[in-house]
Amino acid sequence: MYTNMQLGISCAICIASKILSKEEGYTEKYINMLKMGCTKKSVDLLKMCDVDLENPDTYRKTASFFNNKIEELKKLL
Repeated sequence: MYTNMQLGISCAICIASKILSKEEGYTEKYINMLKMGCTKKSVDLLKMCDVDLENPDTYRKTASFFNNKIEELKKLL
């Protein structure tokens, strides 16, 4: 089971990655999800912007993101 912090970090990384990669239409999709407020469960709202916390791939992508950052840091040191 994941902690709330792990879930939040995974969501943030997924969302930020898509925004920073300038995925077409994603920023609008994310803003529309935010506008929904508390009208649905968080897990359902996040699916609206392609973040599926019920899919193990979400966590694999997060782990891969961190591994890449660690490798970048090693190169700098």
